[in-house]
Amino acid sequence: MAWSDFSGHCVGRYFYHHGEMIALQGDGYKKLRKLTEKVLAVKPFSYGLSETFVEVEIFKWWRAAIRDGISGTLSSHLLDESSRVFAKHQLMIPLANLEIERAFRIGNVLITPFDPSLFENFGKEATNLQSDQANYLLEYGRELREEFGHLTAVQIEVIGEPEFARDRARMVAADVADVFRVMSPAAVSWNVRFACFPLGLEHEPRSTVIELRDQKFGVIQTGLLHSPSFRWSVSSAEIQRIMKEKGFRNCAVFFVDEPLKYYHKRVKVALSAYAQAVGAMDLRNRLLYAMSAAEHLLLSNENEPIQTNVGERMAFLIAKEPSWRREILLNFKKVYGFRSRQVHHLASVDDEDALSTFFMNMWILMLTAIQNIPNFSDHRDFLEKIDDLKFA
Repeated sequence: MAWSDFSGHCVGRYFYHHGEMIALQGDGYKKLRKLTEKVLAVKPFSYGLSETFVEVEIFKWWRAAIRDGISGTLSSHLLDESSRVFAKHQLMIPLANLEIERAFRIGNVLITPFDPSLFENFGKEATNLQSDQANYLLEYGRELREEFGHLTAVQIEVIGEPEFARDRARMVAADVADVFRVMSPAAVSWNVRFACFPLGLEHEPRSTVIELRDQKFGVIQTGLLHSPSFRWSVSSAEIQRIMKEKGFRNCAVFFVDEPLKYYHKRVKVALSAYAQAVGAMDLRNRLLYAMSAAEHLLLSNENEPIQTNVGERMAFLIAKEPSWRREILLNFKKVYGFRSRQVHHLASVDDEDALSTFFMNMWILMLTAIQNIPNFSDHRDFLEKIDDLKFA
């Protein structure tokens, strides 16, 4: 058993032996956590096991040593238990606010509508039991179809213990959702939110206002606090066009079992930041995430001046005409000023034209970075190429 703090984090583990509580807490529990980290850092335990699994199994080995006086080594115990739970898991994570016509692959990941047979076959075997339980399962299958049938899912195979597999599937689904948000029409807008997230993370805030009349309930009004999020129903032809013509098929490097090159890592982090901007309800957050994406792509380190280097590199990367480049630089400096005033002085922004231009430029920047994935492996080479354009 375990203790947790007010935030839900485990802070100690314990068991009873001969009526006495034996526990690891404080420094003892910190040592257990440190040992868990060391185990996960070495082969064969460095892939396929979650932190919780390793921590619990170490604790169970220690408990058995005290209760039964076992002599087996910790390594043997972990190898035996890992072998027992290791399996191939096929997992689906539904995505909110996205519908596609047909399944397609990006890297090793399948993006697919829900197969109707999943719901039709749910509980079929139980119907032979002629029991109330069978009827309940069939009804539950209909409820699942109503909840998930119209959605798109990320489907992935993961080898490992169950908790590791679920964590891995959730992480991959979040990365796929990032790509879809940047692919979407909402990505060029400063005020249209596309909440394509793993189902359950797309939170749409609601409000309730109760009007009292003579100390009795009068009008009770409930509804969305903000404008509804954009929902994307996209055809297979459109998906293929975006993947091919816009270059989003290059994002497949994020979903294969190979280490990412340095430039690809920078693009992935920047894409994720910009995707957070597209999914943000608050303009301040949208600007912060978008600016962070630009800085991560266009600065070599934190010591470079932001306004000049980011604005100039953006201008030379996405535009050819001198007049357009000047407009991009001026717009970046202007919107950077908005961001600074919002962060430091909580000032509002009402220049919609400047914001519209900035987010259009940002989307072209993201698109260009993604299109250049096959051309660069080192981020420094990418920046040097832009600087060569500046000083040519």
